[in-house]
Amino acid sequence: MKSLRLSAVLSLAAASSLTRAQLSSYCPSSSNGICYAVNVPSSTSSSGSGDIFFQIKGPSNVQWIALGEGSGMSGANIFVVYSSASGTNVTLSPRLGSGHVEPTFNGNAQVTLLEGSGISGGQMVANVKCSSCSSWNGGRLDVSSSSSSWIWAVKSGSAIKSDNNKVKISQHDNSGTFSFDLTKATGGNSDNPFVGSSTPDPSATGSAASPSSTSGRWGPFGGWGGGPFGGNGNNNPNSGNSGSNGNSDGSSGSSGSSAALSKTTQKLQSIRTAHCVLMSLTFLVLLPIGAILMRVLSFPSLVYIHAIAQLFSLTLALAGFALGVWYVRNTGQPFSSQPHYIFGTTIIGMLLLQPFFGFAHHAMFRQYGRKTFMTHIHVWWGRLILLLAVANGALGLKLGKSIRGGMEAATITYSVIAAVIGTLYISVLLFFAWRKSRTEEEKYERRTERRLGSMSRPAGSGM
Repeated sequence: MKSLRLSAVLSLAAASSLTRAQLSSYCPSSSNGICYAVNVPSSTSSSGSGDIFFQIKGPSNVQWIALGEGSGMSGANIFVVYSSASGTNVTLSPRLGSGHVEPTFNGNAQVTLLEGSGISGGQMVANVKCSSCSSWNGGRLDVSSSSSSWIWAVKSGSAIKSDNNKVKISQHDNSGTFSFDLTKATGGNSDNPFVGSSTPDPSATGSAASPSSTSGRWGPFGGWGGGPFGGNGNNNPNSGNSGSNGNSDGSSGSSGSSAALSKTTQKLQSIRTAHCVLMSLTFLVLLPIGAILMRVLSFPSLVYIHAIAQLFSLTLALAGFALGVWYVRNTGQPFSSQPHYIFGTTIIGMLLLQPFFGFAHHAMFRQYGRKTFMTHIHVWWGRLILLLAVANGALGLKLGKSIRGGMEAATITYSVIAAVIGTLYISVLLFFAWRKSRTEEEKYERRTERRLGSMSRPAGSGM
């Protein structure tokens, strides 16, 4: 009888050891209480694909927390968590990254919020079962990797409080990369490894990437961090309930990566701002005023001053373009990813032709002493450039709003300057068109008077 009891106890213990989940966790040292954990069930590990479980946990007084599979945003499988409308549940939103631009909604994501998800006691927790995390459009997860690459980000501020899984979110405040040792996260076949699980072994904790490994692309979430994260329509936030948190914080990672990311993100923002200022100054102010002055002024050396001033404006435009190219390249984006980039490159190409048109116009004017077809090409080519540039600036502001959020002050300033300079430019054109019309009319009247005068004189009156 005793042997039967002992056998039963041993069988239960063996079953418990088989089903008990192993967790690997990571808590960024600079994230103020945010932690991530992952579990790979034994069945997934043996087959190489299948369900995995992960947990996103942090203070509820932030706007959102994100976790992503991958070493950077390009091709990453991203998940963002924020407060639901009720303030007691969470909304889970899966997205696909395509560089440091707005991630696109992943309608193929198969994710489920599990028991223990919700907001309670100042903690926001999302316990997630993911059936599509071993493979997605852009990458694969090696479930047996001892150094699996992941990214994280957080945005501080007031809670979003929305059940909309496509809500717009602002740029992150902090982000980084780290790795999970999935070999130490493998074990068990629990339907929810985070409820009632024990504290993970510190040896199974993820580690932060070194600053040098992320500085080349300004960190995983780079200068983007904004724009909407969408979610799977089948996963409503009310499926999560307040409950106990599955695992403890684990050990903290290195703070070096986060500090480097903060500095490089600020540098990226400064480059983007300088690009906006240079391009706006060139196309909203300098080039239009240079064209206006050619109309309202008249002195012998005016044409040379005009040429020097416009070449200076061209130099500023090229500097602004170079900053834009640097920004796009260092955020891992293809130039074809945004209309603003395509139109901007086209406009710069058009602008480079304008000095040649101007030189040809000037040479032919001196040769023939009048306007030629090159005059009209030079003038209307310049007007087309200004029109396209102003429109592309509006596209840039729209893109900036998706990156950073806000941008109201910049948009208002841009609009006011464009309206003032545009009104002045059109007014000058209309005035000189009216004056030319009056001059032509007066010439016509004088010719008519002379003709009528000669006709009214009797024959031989000149004798």
